[in-house]
Amino acid sequence: ELGWSVLSTVAPVLLDSTAGRPGLIQMATTATANNVSGIFLGSTSNSGIFLPADTFDSFTFLKLDQVDANTQLRLGHFIASGDPPTDGIYLERLGTDTNWFCVTRTASVQTRTDTLSAADTSYHRFRVRRVNGTTIGCTIDALSEVTQTTNIPTGALLTYLQIKTLTTAAKSYTVDFFDLLITGLSR
Repeated sequence: ELGWSVLSTVAPVLLDSTAGRPGLIQMATTATANNVSGIFLGSTSNSGIFLPADTFDSFTFLKLDQVDANTQLRLGHFIASGDPPTDGIYLERLGTDTNWFCVTRTASVQTRTDTLSAADTSYHRFRVRRVNGTTIGCTIDALSEVTQTTNIPTGALLTYLQIKTLTTAAKSYTVDFFDLLITGLSR
């Protein structure tokens, strides 16, 4: 109903539900080095759906299916072109990272802060939000929120969940839930 689009040569897989997780979708790359796979809200992977100046609060429950030096994942709000994207507000785990990082990025200049939350193969609750007019916050599970006030983009962004393999082995993530609230709008 939300209008998710797929950017992948591998079709999303609907997995059997497990206790407390009624709707699971798995996205995977191919076994070709540098292959990218993802799902996003929007009609194309390069046109944004909301402005980051809006008061937004997004939640994603997902797990990495592999955690190794050849798995890269970004989730949050960005335009898909580029690696890394030119503009965005997101959480990421690059191949050499052991922890998740909060990233604000504008015109290819970024602020990247360690969340102190280790990447593993368990489900986690990821939150990316606008705290106030000048601050972005990132939280994983119930840990302390990491906030950033620099390199916050102004152009429209997509909501995106994207995985990349850095080797010749397929990589995947499983998403359980997503929610995006944009508040304070007048119509």
